[in-house]
Amino acid sequence: MKYLSVAEYAKMAGLSVPTVYRKIEKELKKYAKKVDGKWKISSHALSLLENGDSQEPEKDSNEGALSVLIDEKDLIIADLKARLEGKEETILSLRELISSQKNQIQAQQTQIEDLAGALAQAQQIASTSKAQLAIVSAEKGSWWSRLFKKG
Repeated sequence: MKYLSVAEYAKMAGLSVPTVYRKIEKELKKYAKKVDGKWKISSHALSLLENGDSQEPEKDSNEGALSVLIDEKDLIIADLKARLEGKEETILSLRELISSQKNQIQAQQTQIEDLAGALAQAQQIASTSKAQLAIVSAEKGSWWSRLFKKG
């Protein structure tokens, strides 16, 4: 058994949509439910309309109620399956994002290592240059001593 939209039920029952909405509040109440904010009516309700009365024998009523419960369960299962599928897609996208970010982190770590090596090399060069400058300055003497140099 499946659920029909209000428009589908109205068309199959030969009723107007407003009439179906009025009937949902009365005799179709136990066969109707809201799914995602829209009314759905069990297709079992059509058989009641064909019989010409909304009152059915107790056995048929129990079968109808059971059928409605089964239909509701099927709708819930379908909704849960759709949600699960959506969650699986989300998990897959997040895994891809994590993988991409791990690659970016690895690239950045490589850059950091390269920059640390370049910095150490630059510091070594600066230290060597400073030592050479000190040697040259010592050989020439201070500017003060050169200024007052005799001779």
